[in-house]
Amino acid sequence: MNCFILCRQSVGQTDPDESLSIEVQEAECREFAKSKNLNVIDVFLEANSSGRLYPLGFEQIAASDWIYTKWCEETKKTGSFREELGKMLKRLDEVEYIVCYDSTRLFRPLNGSYMGNVVSQALMAHGVKLLTIKEGIIDFSRFQDSLISSLTSQINSEQLNIQREKVKAALKRMKNEGEYHSGIARTRGYEPTGRKHEVIINKEEAEMVKEIFKLYNSGWTLSDVTQHINEKYAHLFIKPCHRQIFRRIILNPAYCGYMLNSDGELIKCKPLQGKEIITLDEWMTAQRKIDVNRVYKSRPKSRWLPLSPLLFCGVCGSKISVHGGQEGSHPFYGCFRHLRDGGKPCQINLTVSNDVQEGIGINEAIKPLLLAEALHLMKAAKNESAERAKLAEVELALNEIAKKSKKLTEMWMNSLMNEDVYESAIKDLKQRENELSRKQRALELELNQDTSQFDWAKLMMKFRGDALTNGEYEALTNRMIKKILVYQDHLEVKTIYGDVEIPRQHVGRYRLVCNYALEMKNGKAAVYFYKGKAIHHSKDVLYSRTAILNEVDIFIEE
Repeated sequence: MNCFILCRQSVGQTDPDESLSIEVQEAECREFAKSKNLNVIDVFLEANSSGRLYPLGFEQIAASDWIYTKWCEETKKTGSFREELGKMLKRLDEVEYIVCYDSTRLFRPLNGSYMGNVVSQALMAHGVKLLTIKEGIIDFSRFQDSLISSLTSQINSEQLNIQREKVKAALKRMKNEGEYHSGIARTRGYEPTGRKHEVIINKEEAEMVKEIFKLYNSGWTLSDVTQHINEKYAHLFIKPCHRQIFRRIILNPAYCGYMLNSDGELIKCKPLQGKEIITLDEWMTAQRKIDVNRVYKSRPKSRWLPLSPLLFCGVCGSKISVHGGQEGSHPFYGCFRHLRDGGKPCQINLTVSNDVQEGIGINEAIKPLLLAEALHLMKAAKNESAERAKLAEVELALNEIAKKSKKLTEMWMNSLMNEDVYESAIKDLKQRENELSRKQRALELELNQDTSQFDWAKLMMKFRGDALTNGEYEALTNRMIKKILVYQDHLEVKTIYGDVEIPRQHVGRYRLVCNYALEMKNGKAAVYFYKGKAIHHSKDVLYSRTAILNEVDIFIEE
């Protein structure tokens, strides 16, 4: 009597039997067929193939199987079929038996899927029986055997689901404890050791990663970094890398020894402790920049528009664009969405740059705010790396507390948490927040105390005059400014240090921002915005302080 041998190995190893190699299955099946005096006509081998897939040639039935198609979409197996099983089913008239290690090698259908019936009916139509090493003979034409096979498939499927959920839960627990980082062996800068969840630093790639962060944090654009790294480290890539690859490197906290847990919170990654390529402070600096960074196209000096990507209409929220600037006219920003949609403009036109006495343009108005970031960078250059790392960890912990507080509040508002439990949890978080805030202030005081009056004065002179270059202006803007909302009577500037409202004034045909004066005040920089012509602000005029941006006080004339 003739037989086929079918051997299948799954891509997963949740079930110990699934990991049984193709070679071992074939050898045991051949020995088993020989003991039953069966003549092996052909052998069909399926490596890395799921037992839930339909055989090739049954695509039409598979398309009408809702449970199967949904599973394929979820597991990204759409369009995948078992080619060897399909070939074997077309030749069933040549044999009387199919020999397998066990019935799951033939199929492992989803509960409710038609696939098990399709294969068993094909065998019944040709009078072919299944002969397994583990379960003996299965004749699908007999009701009892068919029922047992169906129940066995359902039980096996349920066991696999339970085992799979246990594996997921175990991996989630390891991830939340910082012990497991998926894909870390494929991360640039590291290479596997051969041991599970263990990597070592790849020195050459690590140098590349360090240079990426160094250049990006020093003010280089992502496009410039991409071009430089592709040229200098071309031998590390098969082909030049797109800028998004380097963006993902900058976003990856693994390089400073951290990872994201299942709630998206930053925690220390245990396999990377002592193998950090950059410091936490360097990584956080890059994150602050990448949140506000924009790609600027090369533009002539007469049309220098560094703030264009950041400007939005405060009335309708639309992106505003620049107009004019030809034949001696002043370029200005304007929103034409209302004019286009309803025939009424937003009336928020704003001059780009102006040096008339009555007021200033948007470029000049943002300049004094950039002093806050310049001051931060000046002081950071004097900070000791160890103290800066401590401060970065404190800031990170404060951010995580803010996220947890928000999450707890949402759960309480949605009635998912008892009020007593909520108040207790919030109280603990608030206490921890106060402790960290005190530590943060102490560290900042210690780090900032070395800044000399000479450095202050030098920086103030740069911002008072025209010594601030276009490149410095753009670099500071990219690091500090998130968004600018333009209204008729004021600007709302959103920065990484807080929000500032700057008043506007209309003079004739000009739509300007109020003038400002920049001075020193009690060891801090003070910016005074006032209406009227460009004169030094008077001490007798009443001002109100609206914001403090990293030791830069903002005052508005009342």
